[in-house]
Amino acid sequence: MGATEKRMEQLGIKLQQTDWRGKGTVEAVLAGDMLYLSAHYPVDANGKPVYVGRVGAEISEEEAYQAAQLCGVNMLRTIQSYIGRLDRVDYFVKALGLVNSAGDFYNMPR
Repeated sequence: MGATEKRMEQLGIKLQQTDWRGKGTVEAVLAGDMLYLSAHYPVDANGKPVYVGRVGAEISEEEAYQAAQLCGVNMLRTIQSYIGRLDRVDYFVKALGLVNSAGDFYNMPR
């Protein structure tokens, strides 16, 4: 276990190991020394959606925050699955998050 995984453990963040390969999705593609991730959703270890709906309509801003955090944890799980240890990550070239929100919700930066 690397330093990153130890720190995550201290923070109470657990990366559940799953393998979605062969199930109609491509989570990541390793090309040389670059790992490209596909879209990740707020799903549990079985692939079941945890949060569904638009921010400001069906789900609250706090739930949306938790959904975004779950997406991030799922991405870290994928990275760990493909390259072994998170300590091998030098930097992120690009990070993109999309928010499905109601027409009158404008607090996306949160």
